[in-house]
Amino acid sequence: MLITEFETLTGIYPDANLYRVIEHEYNTGDWENKAQFCDAYKSNEDGLASRLQSAANQRLIDTEEELSRLRCELRRSTVPALPGKLALEAAAFRAQQRMMYNEYEPADVGIAAVALDFLTKEVDDDAT
Repeated sequence: MLITEFETLTGIYPDANLYRVIEHEYNTGDWENKAQFCDAYKSNEDGLASRLQSAANQRLIDTEEELSRLRCELRRSTVPALPGKLALEAAAFRAQQRMMYNEYEPADVGIAAVALDFLTKEVDDDAT
């Protein structure tokens, strides 16, 4: 189901984070059709809307905590300025900004993780 279909059927306009959770539930749940799902969501049948909102909130909290952890590790890095390091730090920063404004993709968390892995490897290589 497209976000525009959800909005039309429910009159509810979720942000990108919440819609990802809604879409996952719709695609993996046992729903007969879009209208049935949307009606259940609108009426909060069996706590559906509340449960999905809680999941979306937790997803955002987890992402922000992971970004904060990665940011701290990058700041503590003692790696000298390498050409690749600066590019990775810039990519990680852009990913963080998109995530802060809820315009991120799951790959953004991966970008920050790749940057951290690369920087950690460079430290280990220098130590040997």
